Amino acid sequence: MFRNIFVLLSAFVFVSSQSLAKSPPPGTGFQDVPTSVLIMLDTSGSMAWSASGAETDYPYDITFDSAGNKYVASYYSVIEKYDSSNNFVTGWGQYDNGGTTNGHFRYIYAIDIDSNDKLYVADYQRGRVQVFDTDGNYLSKFNVSTSSVRGLAIDRSDPANNRIYVANGNGDIEVYNTSGTLLDTWGSVNNAYTVAVDSASPANIYVAGTTKDKVYKYDSNGNPVNSFGGSNSFNTNNDPHGIDVDSSGNIYIGVRGSPHKVYKYSAAGVLLESNGGSGSTLGKFSNIRGISIDPYTGNIWVSDANNDRIQNFEGTEEWPGSNESRLSQAKRVIKDIVSNSTLTDGADFGLLEWNNGNGSDTNVIVPISSSGASTIYNTIDSLNANGGTYLDFAMATANSYLHSNGYLNNKNWCQKTVLIVISDGEWVDNSASALAEQMYNNAGVKTFVVGFTVSESSSGAANYVTIAQKGGTYPDSPVFANDWQTLYESISDYILQTINSTLTFSTPTIMPEVTGSDHIIQATFKYKTGHQWKGSVNKYSLDANGLLGSLQWDAGEVLATTAAADRDIWTVGNGLTATDYNNFVKNNLDELRQALLENTATNYSDAELEGLIDYVRGIDTYGEFSGGQDDEGDTIVTGERWKLADVYHSRAVAVGTPSAFTSETANSKTEAYYRYTNGYNTFKTTGSAATRDSIIYVGSNGGMLHAFNSDTGAEEWAFVPPSIIPNFKDIISATAGESNSIYGVDGSPVVKDIYYGGSWRTVLMVGSRQGGHTYSALDITDPDNPLHLFTFAHNKITDEVSYWDESGARTDYSTATAIPAAYDFSELGEAWSRPLMLRLPVGSGGAMKWTAVFGGGFNAAVSDEYGAKLFIIDLEDGGKIINKLDIADDDSGNGIENSVPPMLMAINADSSTFFQDSSEPNGSIVYFSDLEGKLWKINLTDQGTLYETVRLFDAESDNSNTRLMFHEHAASVDSNGYLWQYYGSGDQQSLGDIDANIANRGYAYMHSTPMTDFSATSMHTVSDMANVSLGNCPTDSQFGWYIDLDANEKITAKATVSNGYVYFSRYTPNSGDICSSGTAKISEHSYTCGSLEAEFDLGYGVPTESILYKNKIYLGISTDQVVSTLPPSWVKSGNLIIGTPSELATGKVEVESWWEDF
Repeated sequence: MFRNIFVLLSAFVFVSSQSLAKSPPPGTGFQDVPTSVLIMLDTSGSMAWSASGAETDYPYDITFDSAGNKYVASYYSVIEKYDSSNNFVTGWGQYDNGGTTNGHFRYIYAIDIDSNDKLYVADYQRGRVQVFDTDGNYLSKFNVSTSSVRGLAIDRSDPANNRIYVANGNGDIEVYNTSGTLLDTWGSVNNAYTVAVDSASPANIYVAGTTKDKVYKYDSNGNPVNSFGGSNSFNTNNDPHGIDVDSSGNIYIGVRGSPHKVYKYSAAGVLLESNGGSGSTLGKFSNIRGISIDPYTGNIWVSDANNDRIQNFEGTEEWPGSNESRLSQAKRVIKDIVSNSTLTDGADFGLLEWNNGNGSDTNVIVPISSSGASTIYNTIDSLNANGGTYLDFAMATANSYLHSNGYLNNKNWCQKTVLIVISDGEWVDNSASALAEQMYNNAGVKTFVVGFTVSESSSGAANYVTIAQKGGTYPDSPVFANDWQTLYESISDYILQTINSTLTFSTPTIMPEVTGSDHIIQATFKYKTGHQWKGSVNKYSLDANGLLGSLQWDAGEVLATTAAADRDIWTVGNGLTATDYNNFVKNNLDELRQALLENTATNYSDAELEGLIDYVRGIDTYGEFSGGQDDEGDTIVTGERWKLADVYHSRAVAVGTPSAFTSETANSKTEAYYRYTNGYNTFKTTGSAATRDSIIYVGSNGGMLHAFNSDTGAEEWAFVPPSIIPNFKDIISATAGESNSIYGVDGSPVVKDIYYGGSWRTVLMVGSRQGGHTYSALDITDPDNPLHLFTFAHNKITDEVSYWDESGARTDYSTATAIPAAYDFSELGEAWSRPLMLRLPVGSGGAMKWTAVFGGGFNAAVSDEYGAKLFIIDLEDGGKIINKLDIADDDSGNGIENSVPPMLMAINADSSTFFQDSSEPNGSIVYFSDLEGKLWKINLTDQGTLYETVRLFDAESDNSNTRLMFHEHAASVDSNGYLWQYYGSGDQQSLGDIDANIANRGYAYMHSTPMTDFSATSMHTVSDMANVSLGNCPTDSQFGWYIDLDANEKITAKATVSNGYVYFSRYTPNSGDICSSGTAKISEHSYTCGSLEAEFDLGYGVPTESILYKNKIYLGISTDQVVSTLPPSWVKSGNLIIGTPSELATGKVEVESWWEDF
């Protein structure tokens, strides 16, 4: 399908500004120098305390407001608010280490709410009661007569005169009004610890203490009425601690020690039942500290302290049931940061642990390096919280480390170094800020500060401000983060800002496989900080000599002059109509809200979210431009903006009328024969598909899959995958008049005509690459009426899997519980791998089905917990998983965490003469190289063992030689019928790296064994191949050839094989001036010998994959600088280079090679 060649390339231009956006692309000089980031993590003892998020740490009490919200008091000085469905809303408070700061506590013993929804908090060791509104805003306080305060309960029977009963530190009961005026004091009452009131008017008071095995009932004046228990009634030597009374007068008493039960008594004192027992499973308790009955619902809740949860009396429900400390959350956030390739492709990371003021507890545990992210990811979980908060010593340690390792020498103007200080405490600043100022003034080292669970109004906040000012990051920092989401957002945004000030340009992408005749499509973009990267998709004619002709259209210009209101932008989701092709509008905010706010704790207003939706559509919400022109003078609709974002990695595909080959006489295993027997010719000639317009489909980092009319360049519609919508909030910049550029639909669409359910359909599937761990599929049979088929996503931050069916209905699965196998995409990495759409045998019966096969994606080389898989999904049944195969990372000594970023290569009856007749297998043999350089062969046929794997070759990669594999293989078959595979190595995330240990190679691996042979054998290495860099062709006993690349050189694209020659695209950074651009070249080799036939020097920039068409080489390059040293007959126009190979095609087919027919 789609056999005509319509070459599409991607390139870019640089325009400078300022931004908090995605990392600019690598490859042309100072942007290649990574920012050095030293994360300084506070591991003092308080980091073991609960973070103020949706985790309950040692709950002591619970109360309820009139709106149905619940408030949980953690003994460790935090109040948490949950809605009526037990969803976390907000939290406030922190431990008061030395003063009496309002809103701080020295442990919390009890809470209750009055008739006006004011929350009263017993501040245990401060001997006071603090009062707040239901949003956590401090209102007032009053002191009790002793230095401590214990239980607290409010009599609301008289709404105008609520009475507050407090157990003071002497075990007395004190009675206050809501203004804090003492009304009465009762003498020592059972050494009172816990207080409750019933619903009588006036209320009766119930008191539990530590000296007697009883609960006492008093009237509102303190006169004894009754008692419960006695004579070890509670089967315990520990005191009853939680009490409350329901609307019928029944009393519930919880025992904090063994047997850890809740007892229910009638109003007359008769024991009715008991529940619980010691344990952590549902229905069991450990250390009951409070019992609270919701006066609005009657539900009975137990503060199950040691189990860090709230549980109902019946033992059938719990929440939230986890206790994540501040340190645990900080470690999780740091792991998410160092495993995000958007960050790691522009920064080298190190980690400094600090607490006490000595060298044993404060030290650099991971030095800054290109492998630092991986080391941090795999070692940070071993850190524990202990000791104090001594930032002076930590800053001195950082200063000494940076000085010893040359970071303070300022030897390269483009080198940036940043300290990220994360702390939850207050420190004495004797020298920390002075050192920050010294490093900033002398070497430009910036200190970014985050107070995690630190209040901006706390007494220690001033020191955070001071060090940020002295360290050159104010007002960007300090950031006071009360939750992990804000911690993640603040750090990642600042790192991106730092990267953006040192990097520029993108690696362009050659885009073949787009139909048309004698035209070329070139996607370019201008990298601009502080604004969206400005995208263009240009269609040119080619003249008779294959050179660039006139511009037919620029889709970016066409879209810029189209009013935002006239665009059709659609998505799917709960509550949205899946066939409404203009439903991504602010009128649908209620349906879009959940996705827009996913993974953030920021409380965006409706107006802000509506403005964001408008911005995505093309409105200039943030005031970046004025009049009817953008900042370069290009025409835009007044009040709007340039609407097409960068087409960065996405490779376009053009789809016209169905045109795939059919044959009645072909091998019965071929798709040509399958199409013939299933009525494909009728599909080609009748129905809407037979007359459909030619459409160019391409993804952009505006978060959309665009459908452009091939004749006019006009956008027919744009689809926003529902899994991409959460990315949009990152567009919002803290700087007025600016916006942040994001990753969106960064992957390449793949299209195939497939047959199931009695119909032919044209199916498009696309991943989002750095935009997320997600794929979507559409039915584009009728491009005027596209249909959503499925979307699935792995949210690595929340560790959840989401699935959207054809109607857009969303189902979420947590990895904390067993996910159904059909939807378990929890090991899916960044969706780099373009899918192959193949008919494969499924199940033990070998029935053939249409599937998509793709690698697990990229993992930033830090963790094989995701990405190290091969997925096979069912295109005929909603994209459900048929199987996923482990791609082992069993060489723990190489320092590379394995994954599968490249597209796979399939050999089958359609692509090779290896499958020549009907006796050959039905299905495909799949080949690929994983990130760490192992070449895999997998059986996806009906012969032999289905899913059997064998590894053929080991590139002996490690994190020193950085011989990483990112590109799919090119292939051919020689005159002996042997399969050859061509590919090369090079860290695409660090093209500018310069190191004596870097040792990349280009490979030509010859596979001479039968295609169906999966016999276990030792992997070949280069010792079994010829090193043609030394002038040697391979012998008959060798398995191919390889070339050693020059110092620091990297392969930058898929190899190209044509007419008996192989072409490698290569880039060498500038070792003489790392702040300047490197150089590109193409090397041409004999396909079986490897001998160097020619080298073509292309000047500055990064070269893309080469496309050979009509005896011309077409490729993109990452700069548009004029080059005076191009080979004879080679020309450069903008970012496009057109040249002539040293050997021209003669028309004689010398080798077998094939187009990848998805």
